[in-house]
Amino acid sequence: MKKFAVLACLAAVTALSVTGCSPDDKKDDAKPTAASSAPAADTGIPPKPTGADRDAYLKAIKAVDPTLVTDEDKAIDAGRNQCQALDGGASNTDHFAAARFGNDAHPLTDAQGKALNAALRKTLCPAS
Repeated sequence: MKKFAVLACLAAVTALSVTGCSPDDKKDDAKPTAASSAPAADTGIPPKPTGADRDAYLKAIKAVDPTLVTDEDKAIDAGRNQCQALDGGASNTDHFAAARFGNDAHPLTDAQGKALNAALRKTLCPAS
């Protein structure tokens, strides 16, 4: 009986999800609207730094804890995501920075998180 109920449920979901355009639909209906053709919203994540900006960012993060730049790409991704938290008005950003840059094997303190946020504000995401 359970198999039948699962199969019936799957059939219902499939039937409901198989809606789409028929060949008779007009091409004019597919034109983008102003809303769909607008550029993507700003997510608050800065672009990946390059050249001197990348070097300055990694140097600032390394000053907080040299092990944080062992994987430079990971350090950059963590910083970009932390910028989103800083610019988005998140609370307890020092703790979040410590959690974002640290891990179970190498936890960071909130004081280090505060230093990371200061480094981010000087390099990757200056306050507006």
